[in-house]
Amino acid sequence: MIRAHAQVIRAALLFKLAGQRAIVLGTTVDPPSPNGDYEIGLEQLASMNRDHNITALQQYGGVKGLAEMIKTDVETGIYGDENELSRRKNAFGSNTYPVKKGRSFLRFLWEAWQDLTIIILIIAAVASLALGIKTEGLEEGWYDGGSITFVVLLVIFVTATSDYRSPSSFKI
Repeated sequence: MIRAHAQVIRAALLFKLAGQRAIVLGTTVDPPSPNGDYEIGLEQLASMNRDHNITALQQYGGVKGLAEMIKTDVETGIYGDENELSRRKNAFGSNTYPVKKGRSFLRFLWEAWQDLTIIILIIAAVASLALGIKTEGLEEGWYDGGSITFVVLLVIFVTATSDYRSPSSFKI
């Protein structure tokens, strides 16, 4: 499926919804500027879609008129061979979404570190270390605070690893 056909369908739906809310008539739209073999350019299609400009759609002859401008059929879609598809790709761009950069493991560590429960446990570990060392000395007093610190770090790493490996983390 080529981006132009998808844009026509999406534009038609958005224009229909916009028309049901309120139709502002009387404004003029620049005539379409040809783009290679097509009667309308990518920028005009994009701005009409982005701005939900129903007036422009009406002045271009509605969905059918717009489909004729980009040489496609509303019922069957794009017709043509590989050469035609290549021309469309050059004129309107590829029909793909940009690839989002994934988040690093350090980002997941930072997010795990920000949990309120973890922060409270870190404070408890520091307090336990300080009180334990003060009351029992360094050799015996670090056990409780050290144990809490170890568990907190373990929870942070396990949480970060789990979030990093989950497939849903790549969608954000």
